[in-house]
Amino acid sequence: MLAGPEVRLTTAQRERILGRPMALLSRGGRHEITPYLDIPHADKPGLASAAPPNRWRNPGDPQLYAVYRTAWRLGSSAPPLLLAMRRGLLVAADGAEEVQRKALAVFADRLPTVLSEIQNGDGPLIARKDALAWLRETISTAH
Repeated sequence: MLAGPEVRLTTAQRERILGRPMALLSRGGRHEITPYLDIPHADKPGLASAAPPNRWRNPGDPQLYAVYRTAWRLGSSAPPLLLAMRRGLLVAADGAEEVQRKALAVFADRLPTVLSEIQNGDGPLIARKDALAWLRETISTAH
């Protein structure tokens, strides 16, 4: 690959480029410049202390995934309680640790009812079997 000439930017030019939307124009599908911008990153976090809970450190992530996958598989035959659990786990994902733990407790409390509703519900049998398997798998791997 051929490298083109480098263009050094002054501080003012760099701020102007990074501070506004940018577009590259091309002719015939070929743009003649490729921007490589050095965007400063925040300091690396100290690894000696645990990060606070957040969407990326949500202990209920496997349950949230299982509930979303199950609701998707069941489609219009998804029980309302399952959809309520999905909403609760999703909201808790952005919450503090105690909010996430409470949502997991609600999930565990409501799960037997949801499993029964799915087993005895409407919709294709294969979809209900998949949904039950996914939720039960989540239970077995969460402990």
